[in-house]
Parts: sequence; structure tokens; C-alpha cells
Amino acid sequence: MNEYWKAFTTAERRRVMLELYRSFDLDEQLKPYQKKLAALGVPVLILWGQQDEFLPMDYASRFAREIPGSELVMLEGVRHFLFEDEPERCAER
Repeated sequence: MNEYWKAFTTAERRRVMLELYRSFDLDEQLKPYQKKLAALGVPVLILWGQQDEFLPMDYASRFAREIPGSELVMLEGVRHFLFEDEPERCAER
């Protein structure tokens, strides 16, 4: 856990991590998986922080559309690291 959190211990490190996240072309990275999410065949709960500054909410809606029977839950007041920020609310779902 200590190694995981190192990247977020200072404002400079958090800024660098944000730049790294923003440098990803998620649409391009998801291309190999298009139309394959529907084949999962398992219950899927999509938890998404409404204030996620790394991944737009559009992706949450997209995943929900592409996975039949999935449930999308938008967590109000929650950012990207929802399991770290709001573990109780995530566990409730």
C-alpha cells in the first residue's frame, strides 16, 4: 500500500499522475474490447464517482450501454478513487 500511495503524497506527484492519466487515449485502448463486454455473461455493477477528474462520466454510460443487464451507480461527491475515498458506500452497493 505504501508504494501505491507514493505517487499521491505531494502536490507535484499528484499533478504528474493526473498528466499521465490525461495522456491516455482511452477510446483507442478500448477498441479491442468493443462488442466483447456484452459477452461477459455475469452480473456487472458499475460504480462511478460523479466528480471523477480522470475519466469522464461518458465512459460510465458507455459501459452500462455495452453490458446488458449491468447496473450503473453514480456516487455523488465521489472522485476517481472511490474505493479508497468511500469504501463504506462502495461496500453498501
